[in-house]
Amino acid sequence: DDDGMELQFDDGDRALVPPSELARLEFPEGAEIQARIDRELRYLPAIVLKQKGNALLLRLPDLADSQASEDVTIWTSVAMVRIDRAATVAWLRRN
Repeated sequence: DDDGMELQFDDGDRALVPPSELARLEFPEGAEIQARIDRELRYLPAIVLKQKGNALLLRLPDLADSQASEDVTIWTSVAMVRIDRAATVAWLRRN
């Protein structure tokens, strides 16, 4: 409705989110996001390589082995990522 959408978060909390704060879960190739992997409690910088439905293939530059020539890539769920809104707007303006 016009008031927004009620969202339920993983921890059970609920919130009414206004339409202006909602967006499709589409992640363009090259988008800069943050991802939580395995049992890490912190989010790491990541770059979207591909999206298939709710799955994302990500490049994680901060996990690259200093000896390796390639960054680490993983598949994860959109549920395990977050978006820094300011960084995303800046990225969209650059691209």
